[in-house]
Amino acid sequence: MCGIVGVVDPSLDSSRLEASLRLLRHRGPDDRGMFLDPDRQLGLGHARLSIIDLETGAQPLYSHDGRLALVCNGEIYDFERQRGELEKEGSRFATNSDAELIIHLYLKHGELFYEHLRGEFAFLLYDRSLGRLIAARDRFGIKPLYVARTKAGGWAFSSEIKGLFGTGLVEREINMPREEGGTLFRGVEHVPPATAVVLDVVNGTPR
Repeated sequence: MCGIVGVVDPSLDSSRLEASLRLLRHRGPDDRGMFLDPDRQLGLGHARLSIIDLETGAQPLYSHDGRLALVCNGEIYDFERQRGELEKEGSRFATNSDAELIIHLYLKHGELFYEHLRGEFAFLLYDRSLGRLIAARDRFGIKPLYVARTKAGGWAFSSEIKGLFGTGLVEREINMPREEGGTLFRGVEHVPPATAVVLDVVNGTPR
Protein backbone atom coordinates (compact mmCIF):
# COMPACT_ATOMS: atom_id res chain seq x y z
CA MET A 1 0.00 0.00 0.00
CA CYS A 2 1.30 3.43 -1.00
CA GLY A 3 -0.18 6.90 -1.18
CA ILE A 4 -0.27 9.14 -4.24
CA VAL A 5 -1.31 12.72 -4.83
CA GLY A 6 -1.45 14.90 -7.94
CA VAL A 7 -2.43 18.55 -8.26
CA VAL A 8 -2.88 21.03 -11.09
CA ASP A 9 -3.45 24.48 -9.58
CA PRO A 10 -1.91 27.96 -9.85
CA SER A 11 -1.20 28.07 -6.09
CA LEU A 12 0.63 24.75 -6.00
CA ASP A 13 4.08 24.58 -4.44
CA SER A 14 6.20 21.90 -2.81
CA SER A 15 4.96 22.72 0.70
CA ARG A 16 1.38 21.89 -0.31
CA LEU A 17 2.42 18.54 -1.74
CA GLU A 18 4.51 17.83 1.34
CA ALA A 19 1.57 18.61 3.63
CA SER A 20 -0.62 16.20 1.68
CA LEU A 21 2.00 13.45 1.79
CA ARG A 22 2.38 13.81 5.56
CA LEU A 23 -1.30 12.90 5.90
CA LEU A 24 -0.72 9.83 3.72
CA ARG A 25 2.33 8.66 5.66
CA HIS A 26 0.47 5.67 7.12
CA ARG A 27 0.10 4.36 3.56
CA GLY A 28 3.78 4.75 2.79
CA PRO A 29 6.08 5.24 5.78
CA ASP A 30 9.34 4.28 4.06
CA ASP A 31 9.95 7.20 1.71
CA ARG A 32 8.41 10.28 0.11
CA GLY A 33 9.05 11.74 -3.32
CA MET A 34 7.77 14.67 -5.34
CA PHE A 35 7.82 16.01 -8.88
CA LEU A 36 6.97 19.62 -9.77
CA ASP A 37 6.46 21.23 -13.16
CA PRO A 38 6.12 24.93 -12.25
CA ASP A 39 5.50 25.93 -15.86
CA ARG A 40 2.34 23.81 -15.89
CA GLN A 41 1.51 24.40 -12.19
CA LEU A 42 1.48 20.64 -11.73
CA GLY A 43 2.85 18.37 -9.04
CA LEU A 44 2.93 14.66 -8.20
CA GLY A 45 3.71 13.11 -4.83
CA HIS A 46 4.29 9.58 -3.56
CA ALA A 47 4.40 8.07 -0.05
CA ARG A 48 6.14 4.73 -0.39
CA LEU A 49 5.75 1.38 1.28
CA SER A 50 8.78 -0.56 0.04
CA ILE A 51 7.93 -4.08 -1.13
CA ILE A 52 9.44 -4.60 -4.59
CA ASP A 53 12.79 -3.13 -5.70
CA LEU A 54 13.90 -1.79 -2.33
CA GLU A 55 17.03 -0.20 -3.78
CA THR A 56 15.88 1.65 -6.92
CA GLY A 57 12.08 1.70 -6.77
CA ALA A 58 11.61 5.16 -5.25
CA GLN A 59 8.93 7.26 -6.92
CA PRO A 60 8.15 9.33 -8.90
CA LEU A 61 9.49 7.21 -11.74
CA TYR A 62 10.61 8.84 -14.99
CA SER A 63 11.12 7.90 -18.61
CA HIS A 64 14.74 7.92 -19.79
CA ASP A 65 14.24 11.30 -21.51
CA GLY A 66 12.37 12.91 -18.62
CA ARG A 67 9.23 13.31 -20.69
CA LEU A 68 7.08 11.14 -18.42
CA ALA A 69 6.64 11.15 -14.64
CA LEU A 70 4.67 8.50 -12.76
CA VAL A 71 3.39 7.83 -9.26
CA CYS A 72 1.62 4.53 -8.65
CA ASN A 73 -0.04 2.66 -5.81
CA GLY A 74 -0.51 -1.04 -6.35
CA GLU A 75 0.82 -4.05 -8.18
CA ILE A 76 1.16 -4.78 -11.89
CA TYR A 77 0.66 -8.46 -12.64
CA ASP A 78 2.91 -10.42 -15.00
CA PHE A 79 5.32 -7.53 -15.28
CA GLU A 80 8.42 -9.73 -15.57
CA ARG A 81 7.17 -11.33 -18.81
CA GLN A 82 6.09 -8.03 -20.34
CA ARG A 83 9.30 -6.36 -19.26
CA GLY A 84 11.32 -9.12 -20.92
CA GLU A 85 9.43 -8.68 -24.18
CA LEU A 86 9.89 -4.92 -24.12
CA GLU A 87 13.60 -5.22 -23.38
CA LYS A 88 14.00 -7.49 -26.41
CA GLU A 89 12.44 -4.69 -28.46
CA GLY A 90 14.94 -2.16 -27.08
CA SER A 91 13.24 -0.66 -24.03
CA ARG A 92 15.65 0.35 -21.27
CA PHE A 93 14.40 -0.06 -17.71
CA ALA A 94 16.05 2.02 -15.00
CA THR A 95 14.60 0.09 -12.01
CA ASN A 96 13.26 -3.31 -11.05
CA SER A 97 9.91 -1.81 -10.08
CA ASP A 98 6.76 -3.33 -11.55
CA ALA A 99 5.31 0.20 -11.83
CA GLU A 100 7.93 1.21 -14.40
CA LEU A 101 6.18 -1.10 -16.85
CA ILE A 102 3.40 1.53 -17.08
CA ILE A 103 5.86 4.06 -18.52
CA HIS A 104 7.18 1.69 -21.18
CA LEU A 105 3.75 0.46 -22.20
CA TYR A 106 2.65 4.08 -22.66
CA LEU A 107 5.75 4.85 -24.73
CA LYS A 108 4.98 1.89 -26.98
CA HIS A 109 1.19 2.02 -27.24
CA GLY A 110 0.14 5.57 -26.33
CA GLU A 111 -3.28 5.69 -24.72
CA LEU A 112 -3.93 2.10 -25.83
CA PHE A 113 -1.53 1.04 -23.06
CA TYR A 114 -4.55 0.44 -20.80
CA GLU A 115 -5.31 -2.73 -22.76
CA HIS A 116 -1.99 -4.23 -21.67
CA LEU A 117 -2.28 -3.51 -17.94
CA ARG A 118 -3.41 -6.15 -15.46
CA GLY A 119 -3.27 -5.70 -11.74
CA GLU A 120 -4.60 -3.73 -8.80
CA PHE A 121 -3.50 -0.13 -9.14
CA ALA A 122 -4.18 3.55 -9.12
CA PHE A 123 -1.68 5.81 -10.83
CA LEU A 124 -0.99 9.30 -12.11
CA LEU A 125 1.06 9.53 -15.32
CA TYR A 126 2.18 12.93 -16.59
CA ASP A 127 3.28 13.44 -20.19
CA ARG A 128 5.18 16.69 -20.16
CA SER A 129 5.48 16.97 -23.95
CA LEU A 130 1.71 16.76 -24.46
CA GLY A 131 0.66 18.56 -21.28
CA ARG A 132 -1.42 15.50 -20.39
CA LEU A 133 -2.11 13.99 -16.97
CA ILE A 134 -3.67 10.52 -16.84
CA ALA A 135 -5.31 9.38 -13.60
CA ALA A 136 -6.30 5.71 -13.87
CA ARG A 137 -7.75 3.01 -11.66
CA ASP A 138 -7.81 -0.77 -12.03
CA ARG A 139 -10.76 -2.65 -13.43
CA PHE A 140 -12.22 -3.71 -10.08
CA GLY A 141 -11.39 -0.56 -8.13
CA ILE A 142 -9.21 -2.41 -5.65
CA LYS A 143 -6.93 0.58 -5.14
CA PRO A 144 -8.61 3.88 -4.22
CA LEU A 145 -8.36 7.17 -6.11
CA TYR A 146 -10.32 10.34 -5.36
CA VAL A 147 -10.69 13.49 -7.44
CA ALA A 148 -11.91 17.02 -6.69
CA ARG A 149 -11.82 20.47 -8.25
CA THR A 150 -9.70 22.99 -6.40
CA LYS A 151 -10.95 26.36 -5.20
CA ALA A 152 -9.20 28.00 -8.17
CA GLY A 153 -10.76 25.64 -10.70
CA GLY A 154 -7.83 23.25 -10.90
CA TRP A 155 -7.74 19.55 -10.15
CA ALA A 156 -6.54 17.36 -7.30
CA PHE A 157 -6.22 13.57 -7.05
CA SER A 158 -5.29 11.44 -4.06
CA SER A 159 -5.43 7.95 -2.61
CA GLU A 160 -7.45 9.32 0.29
CA ILE A 161 -9.77 12.28 0.78
CA LYS A 162 -7.54 13.67 3.52
CA GLY A 163 -4.77 13.94 0.92
CA LEU A 164 -6.95 16.31 -1.13
CA PHE A 165 -7.67 18.52 1.86
CA GLY A 166 -4.03 18.38 2.92
CA THR A 167 -3.07 20.52 -0.07
CA GLY A 168 -5.19 23.38 1.29
CA LEU A 169 -6.59 23.86 -2.20
CA VAL A 170 -9.82 21.84 -1.96
CA GLU A 171 -12.89 23.17 -0.16
CA ARG A 172 -14.01 21.07 2.81
CA GLU A 173 -17.82 21.02 2.79
CA ILE A 174 -20.14 18.29 4.04
CA ASN A 175 -22.24 16.80 1.25
CA MET A 176 -25.76 17.10 2.64
CA PRO A 177 -28.01 15.95 1.20
CA ARG A 178 -25.55 13.46 -0.21
CA GLU A 179 -25.30 13.57 -3.98
CA GLU A 180 -25.79 10.27 -5.78
CA GLY A 181 -22.49 8.56 -6.29
CA GLY A 182 -20.68 11.20 -4.26
CA THR A 183 -18.72 11.00 -1.03
CA LEU A 184 -19.35 12.56 2.35
CA PHE A 185 -17.74 15.76 1.06
CA ARG A 186 -19.28 17.92 -1.64
CA GLY A 187 -17.34 17.88 -4.90
CA VAL A 188 -15.13 14.96 -3.90
CA GLU A 189 -15.69 11.86 -6.03
CA HIS A 190 -14.17 8.45 -6.66
CA VAL A 191 -12.47 7.89 -9.96
CA PRO A 192 -14.64 4.92 -11.01
CA PRO A 193 -13.10 1.46 -11.46
CA ALA A 194 -11.83 0.69 -14.98
CA THR A 195 -11.64 4.41 -15.70
CA ALA A 196 -8.94 6.85 -16.73
CA VAL A 197 -9.35 10.61 -16.42
CA VAL A 198 -7.25 12.26 -19.12
CA LEU A 199 -6.62 15.89 -18.24
CA ASP A 200 -5.27 18.56 -20.57
CA VAL A 201 -3.31 20.51 -17.97
CA VAL A 202 -2.98 23.59 -20.18
CA ASN A 203 -6.70 24.36 -20.35
CA GLY A 204 -7.96 22.07 -17.58
CA THR A 205 -10.24 20.07 -19.88
CA PRO A 206 -10.86 16.45 -18.79
CA ARG A 207 -12.17 13.45 -20.64
